[in-house]
Amino acid sequence: MWLSDRASSVLSRLAGICALLTLAACSVQPLYGTSGSATMNRLPIEVADVSGPDRPAFMLRDELVFLINGGRSQPVGAPFRLDIVLERKNRVSNTAPVADGEINRTFAGQVELRANYELVNVETDEVITSGRRRAFAQYDRSTQLYALRAAQEDAEEDAARELARIVVLAINGKLKTYVAPQIVVK
Repeated sequence: MWLSDRASSVLSRLAGICALLTLAACSVQPLYGTSGSATMNRLPIEVADVSGPDRPAFMLRDELVFLINGGRSQPVGAPFRLDIVLERKNRVSNTAPVADGEINRTFAGQVELRANYELVNVETDEVITSGRRRAFAQYDRSTQLYALRAAQEDAEEDAARELARIVVLAINGKLKTYVAPQIVVK
Protein backbone atom coordinates (compact mmCIF):
# COMPACT_ATOMS: atom_id res chain seq x y z
CA MET A 1 0.00 0.00 0.00
CA TRP A 2 1.39 3.35 -0.97
CA LEU A 3 1.71 6.32 1.33
CA SER A 4 -0.62 8.40 -0.85
CA ASP A 5 -3.33 5.71 -0.54
CA ARG A 6 -3.09 5.83 3.25
CA ALA A 7 -3.25 9.62 3.26
CA SER A 8 -6.33 9.68 1.04
CA SER A 9 -7.97 7.02 3.20
CA VAL A 10 -7.31 9.03 6.35
CA LEU A 11 -8.52 12.23 4.69
CA SER A 12 -11.74 10.61 3.50
CA ARG A 13 -12.42 9.28 7.01
CA LEU A 14 -11.79 12.71 8.50
CA ALA A 15 -14.11 14.28 5.95
CA GLY A 16 -16.82 11.75 6.84
CA ILE A 17 -16.44 12.45 10.56
CA CYS A 18 -16.60 16.21 9.94
CA ALA A 19 -19.75 15.76 7.86
CA LEU A 20 -21.40 13.71 10.63
CA LEU A 21 -20.48 16.29 13.28
CA THR A 22 -21.83 19.10 11.12
CA LEU A 23 -25.08 17.22 10.58
CA ALA A 24 -25.40 16.50 14.30
CA ALA A 25 -25.06 20.21 15.10
CA CYS A 26 -27.78 21.16 12.64
CA SER A 27 -30.81 22.71 14.35
CA VAL A 28 -33.25 22.44 11.45
CA GLN A 29 -36.50 20.76 12.49
CA PRO A 30 -39.52 19.74 10.48
CA LEU A 31 -42.34 22.27 10.72
CA TYR A 32 -44.93 19.60 11.48
CA GLY A 33 -42.58 17.42 13.55
CA THR A 34 -43.36 16.05 16.98
CA SER A 35 -40.17 17.23 18.67
CA GLY A 36 -41.56 20.70 19.41
CA SER A 37 -44.12 21.55 22.06
CA ALA A 38 -46.79 22.65 19.60
CA THR A 39 -47.95 21.62 16.18
CA MET A 40 -50.90 22.93 14.20
CA ASN A 41 -52.93 19.73 14.48
CA ARG A 42 -52.68 19.70 18.28
CA LEU A 43 -53.67 23.30 18.94
CA PRO A 44 -57.29 24.09 18.19
CA ILE A 45 -57.77 27.47 16.53
CA GLU A 46 -61.11 29.11 15.93
CA VAL A 47 -61.21 30.91 12.60
CA ALA A 48 -63.42 33.98 13.04
CA ASP A 49 -65.56 35.29 10.20
CA VAL A 50 -63.34 36.92 7.60
CA SER A 51 -64.29 40.50 6.83
CA GLY A 52 -63.93 41.51 3.23
CA PRO A 53 -65.46 40.70 -0.17
CA ASP A 54 -68.11 38.01 0.34
CA ARG A 55 -67.08 35.20 -1.98
CA PRO A 56 -63.28 35.31 -1.49
CA ALA A 57 -63.74 35.81 2.27
CA PHE A 58 -65.95 32.73 2.50
CA MET A 59 -63.52 30.65 0.42
CA LEU A 60 -60.54 31.80 2.49
CA ARG A 61 -62.26 31.02 5.80
CA ASP A 62 -63.42 27.62 4.55
CA GLU A 63 -59.91 26.68 3.40
CA LEU A 64 -58.37 27.93 6.66
CA VAL A 65 -60.77 25.83 8.74
CA PHE A 66 -59.96 22.80 6.60
CA LEU A 67 -56.17 23.26 6.77
CA ILE A 68 -55.96 24.19 10.45
CA ASN A 69 -58.31 21.53 11.78
CA GLY A 70 -57.28 18.74 9.43
CA GLY A 71 -60.64 18.51 7.68
CA ARG A 72 -62.64 18.52 10.91
CA SER A 73 -65.16 21.18 11.91
CA GLN A 74 -64.41 24.24 14.03
CA PRO A 75 -63.37 23.44 17.61
CA VAL A 76 -65.59 24.72 20.42
CA GLY A 77 -63.81 26.66 23.14
CA ALA A 78 -60.52 26.88 21.27
CA PRO A 79 -57.70 28.68 23.10
CA PHE A 80 -56.76 30.67 19.98
CA ARG A 81 -58.75 32.82 17.55
CA LEU A 82 -57.65 33.85 14.06
CA ASP A 83 -59.01 37.23 12.91
CA ILE A 84 -58.60 38.20 9.26
CA VAL A 85 -59.39 41.28 7.20
CA LEU A 86 -59.33 40.55 3.47
CA GLU A 87 -58.87 42.92 0.53
CA ARG A 88 -59.33 42.05 -3.14
CA LYS A 89 -57.79 43.82 -6.08
CA ASN A 90 -58.42 43.06 -9.76
CA ARG A 91 -55.93 44.11 -12.41
CA VAL A 92 -56.49 44.06 -16.15
CA SER A 93 -53.78 44.19 -18.78
CA ASN A 94 -54.88 45.57 -22.13
CA THR A 95 -51.34 45.79 -23.43
CA ALA A 96 -50.37 42.12 -23.12
CA PRO A 97 -52.82 40.02 -25.10
CA VAL A 98 -52.85 36.34 -24.27
CA ALA A 99 -54.64 35.40 -27.49
CA ASP A 100 -55.73 37.55 -30.40
CA GLY A 101 -58.27 36.50 -32.99
CA GLU A 102 -60.01 38.43 -35.72
CA ILE A 103 -63.24 38.74 -33.74
CA ASN A 104 -62.39 38.13 -30.09
CA ARG A 105 -59.63 39.68 -28.05
CA THR A 106 -58.52 38.00 -24.86
CA PHE A 107 -56.37 39.80 -22.35
CA ALA A 108 -54.77 38.86 -19.07
CA GLY A 109 -56.34 39.59 -15.72
CA GLN A 110 -55.01 39.17 -12.22
CA VAL A 111 -56.69 38.79 -8.84
CA GLU A 112 -54.74 39.80 -5.76
CA LEU A 113 -55.97 38.88 -2.28
CA ARG A 114 -54.37 40.54 0.75
CA ALA A 115 -54.98 39.32 4.27
CA ASN A 116 -54.19 41.15 7.49
CA TYR A 117 -54.32 38.52 10.20
CA GLU A 118 -54.00 38.31 13.97
CA LEU A 119 -53.72 35.16 16.04
CA VAL A 120 -55.10 35.94 19.49
CA ASN A 121 -54.94 34.01 22.75
CA VAL A 122 -58.62 33.96 23.78
CA GLU A 123 -57.97 33.87 27.55
CA THR A 124 -55.53 36.76 27.74
CA ASP A 125 -56.43 38.69 24.54
CA GLU A 126 -52.71 38.63 23.77
CA VAL A 127 -51.86 38.96 20.08
CA ILE A 128 -49.49 36.04 19.49
CA THR A 129 -48.66 36.94 15.92
CA SER A 130 -49.93 39.27 13.26
CA GLY A 131 -48.98 40.01 9.73
CA ARG A 132 -49.95 40.75 6.18
CA ARG A 133 -49.80 38.15 3.44
CA ARG A 134 -50.93 38.16 -0.18
CA ALA A 135 -51.52 35.78 -3.04
CA PHE A 136 -52.05 36.24 -6.77
CA ALA A 137 -53.88 34.30 -9.46
CA GLN A 138 -54.02 35.06 -13.17
CA TYR A 139 -56.85 34.45 -15.59
CA ASP A 140 -57.70 35.02 -19.25
CA ARG A 141 -60.21 37.78 -19.92
CA SER A 142 -62.76 36.93 -22.56
CA THR A 143 -65.37 39.01 -24.36
CA GLN A 144 -67.97 36.43 -23.37
CA LEU A 145 -69.47 37.59 -20.08
CA TYR A 146 -70.09 34.15 -18.61
CA ALA A 147 -66.56 32.97 -19.46
CA LEU A 148 -65.11 36.16 -17.97
CA ARG A 149 -67.07 35.77 -14.72
CA ALA A 150 -66.19 32.08 -14.44
CA ALA A 151 -62.50 32.82 -14.99
CA GLN A 152 -62.55 35.58 -12.34
CA GLU A 153 -64.25 33.29 -9.81
CA ASP A 154 -61.76 30.49 -10.51
CA ALA A 155 -58.89 32.92 -10.01
CA GLU A 156 -60.43 34.14 -6.72
CA GLU A 157 -60.74 30.56 -5.53
CA ASP A 158 -57.13 29.76 -6.49
CA ALA A 159 -55.86 32.90 -4.75
CA ALA A 160 -57.92 32.14 -1.61
CA ARG A 161 -56.50 28.60 -1.40
CA GLU A 162 -52.95 29.83 -1.86
CA LEU A 163 -53.43 32.63 0.68
CA ALA A 164 -54.81 30.15 3.22
CA ARG A 165 -51.70 27.98 2.83
CA ILE A 166 -49.43 31.00 3.24
CA VAL A 167 -51.24 32.19 6.40
CA VAL A 168 -51.22 28.69 7.92
CA LEU A 169 -47.46 28.40 7.32
CA ALA A 170 -46.88 31.77 8.99
CA ILE A 171 -49.02 30.81 11.99
CA ASN A 172 -47.40 27.36 12.22
CA GLY A 173 -43.96 28.90 12.33
CA LYS A 174 -44.93 31.15 15.21
CA LEU A 175 -46.83 28.48 17.19
CA LYS A 176 -43.82 26.18 16.92
CA THR A 177 -41.90 28.52 19.25
CA TYR A 178 -44.86 29.92 21.23
CA VAL A 179 -44.80 29.43 24.99
CA ALA A 180 -48.14 30.05 26.69
CA PRO A 181 -48.03 32.54 29.56
CA GLN A 182 -48.17 30.94 33.00
CA ILE A 183 -51.24 31.88 35.03
CA VAL A 184 -50.46 32.12 38.72
CA VAL A 185 -53.38 31.50 41.08
CA LYS A 186 -53.04 32.95 44.59
